[in-house]
Amino acid sequence: MSDKFSTANNKHVLNGRSALVIGGTQGIGMGVAQVLAERGASVVVAGRNLHQDGNGTNYSKEKQLQFSKVDLASNVDIKRFAGTFSDEQFDYIVWSAGIFPSGARRETNEGVELTFQIDYLSKFVGLQLLTPKLKEGGRMVTILSPYVESLWGRFISQFDVDDLEFKKPKRFEETQAHKMNITLSILTDLLIKRLSEQHPTKFFSHVHPGQVGSNLLKNSEVPFQTIKELFAGNQHASIKRTPVEYGEVAVFLLTDEDIGKKSGAFYDSEVKEIDQSEFEKKISKQDVDKIWEYSKRVSNTYVI
Repeated sequence: MSDKFSTANNKHVLNGRSALVIGGTQGIGMGVAQVLAERGASVVVAGRNLHQDGNGTNYSKEKQLQFSKVDLASNVDIKRFAGTFSDEQFDYIVWSAGIFPSGARRETNEGVELTFQIDYLSKFVGLQLLTPKLKEGGRMVTILSPYVESLWGRFISQFDVDDLEFKKPKRFEETQAHKMNITLSILTDLLIKRLSEQHPTKFFSHVHPGQVGSNLLKNSEVPFQTIKELFAGNQHASIKRTPVEYGEVAVFLLTDEDIGKKSGAFYDSEVKEIDQSEFEKKISKQDVDKIWEYSKRVSNTYVI
């Protein structure tokens, strides 16, 4: 499939550029890493395991791809991982690792709710520690699960700044998985905006990929009805890309000149900016400060 993104990317030669892709050993991250490497960039892919994907791509045989191990369920290991790049500077950093809320509340060995840890807190820790490794003018992109405007409007009022890990009774149920999804999206949006404000010479954005043919939903054991509800209000629900095809979308975000003029933005699957003004009216500075303090305390990370 050749679309407007791959066509636009054809004018960019990435020889001499370096990239770090967290979650790059499978799914969307694998696709992003592959496209970056094919266009000439040297890429470090990070994940729990180095393995051969379903399309036969074996990273150990790709000269442009190197593997680095990290367990995103452990903030201790994320800090170790970030420390291994003391002498490196990247042109691009992509964070695509994530899991979908299944409704079953599980905790990591460090006592953090698993989905909250993987989909938000790992970014809170990792992106802060890796931002100094991003070159001046470099770009950082986070890729999240599907944004659904209709559900966002219904559940934004239920965003509970005092219960970010869904510990309250009956708040973490199978039929409420999309609420957790939206909570994690809100937290990531706030994180990206904070990083863009603190580092004005670097570029930060995050994007919802829409429907991509990865194993995210399959591996999550999310009930079919929840998936059906999640995509019901998505104007791009019928759009399906392979991980490699979506890799072109991510590379567009990393290289397009016009996109690079605005940091801190939030994009849909077609790289159209999502208006956050209504949401921003509903969350106070006190709430934002409370989120940061909670995140620092739970992760034992005091950078932001």
